[in-house]
Amino acid sequence: MESPVTKRVPWSRLRAWIDEHEAEERQNGRPTTLTRTQLEALSRLVPFDQKEPDVSGGDFISLLLHLIQARRLPLPSFVDEAVLVPIDGHMMPKFRCVCSVAEYGSFPCLGLGVEEGWEAPVFQNKKDAKQYAAKYALQYLQQKICTPTAAKNGKKRATSTRPSPAPTPPNPPLRQQQGVSGSPCRSGGNSHSSSSRPNTGAAHDDDEGDLIIRKASECSVRMGFGTLEFVVEPDAELDMFFHARPVFSHGALVPAHVGLVTGVLGKKEARVQVAGKVLLWLEGQKKERATTFAHLFQGP
Repeated sequence: MESPVTKRVPWSRLRAWIDEHEAEERQNGRPTTLTRTQLEALSRLVPFDQKEPDVSGGDFISLLLHLIQARRLPLPSFVDEAVLVPIDGHMMPKFRCVCSVAEYGSFPCLGLGVEEGWEAPVFQNKKDAKQYAAKYALQYLQQKICTPTAAKNGKKRATSTRPSPAPTPPNPPLRQQQGVSGSPCRSGGNSHSSSSRPNTGAAHDDDEGDLIIRKASECSVRMGFGTLEFVVEPDAELDMFFHARPVFSHGALVPAHVGLVTGVLGKKEARVQVAGKVLLWLEGQKKERATTFAHLFQGP
C-alpha cells in the first residue's frame, strides 16, 4: 500500500484543465481526445464505465428470434464492438453490441437500455453484450406489435376485411398466415397462395412442412439435380436453434448459397425452410430453362 504524500494540489489549474476539455466537448459534440496516459491516470480517480447491467433474467436472444419467426419479421443482425475502457489505471477490453431489426431500428438506444448522457453499456464478454442488445430489441417489438390493444384492433380489422371464400383448388395450397392491413406485423402474402410459392419465413405445421420437403425433393429429381438431403447443425451460441443447408446428389452446378438458413428454431423447421428456399430456386431454374428452349426453337 502506498504511503500518503502531503502535497498541495494546484486545484485551480486542474479545474481550468477540466473546464477547457468540457468546453471542447460541448463545441465539437463528441468526447475530447486524451492520451492513453491521461485516461489511465483519470481512471484511478473516477470510474469511467457504468455498472455492468444484469442480463441473467432469461435467454433474450432465443426469445427475440422466436418472436421474429412467429411474426415473420426480418431477421435481426448483431454487430459486436470491442472497446478499451480505462479502469483503475489500466486499459481493459470490453464489448458492446448493437441489434438491428429492419424497419424497427437498432438497440439498445436512448430510453431503451441507454441512459441520457451515457453511451451503451459495455460488458466483459460478448455474449452478455449480445443478450443486452437482444433484450431491448425484444422489449421494443413486444410493445410495438404484441400489446393487447394492437392485437384487439388487428382482430377487428381482420374480421371486417376478410375476403369471401374462394373455391377449393384441386391441389391444396401451402397455408400462409394472412397479414392484416395496417398491422405493424408484416404480411406473408395472400391467403390463397399457390403451392409453388411456399412460405419460407414462418413456422410451419407438420403436414405443411412435410409437403414442402416432398415437393422440393421431387422437383430436384425431375430437374436432374438428384436426391435432396439436408445438413442441420446446432447454433454455437443459441440452444434449440440451428443452421441448415441442402445437399444434392448431383449438385455440382448448384450455387453454394442456395437454401442456406441460419438461426432457425427447431431442426424440423430448419429443414422445411431450406426446402422452401430450394423449391423457389428450382422453380426459377425451370422458368429459365423454358425461356432458353423457347429461344432455341423459335423460328427466324
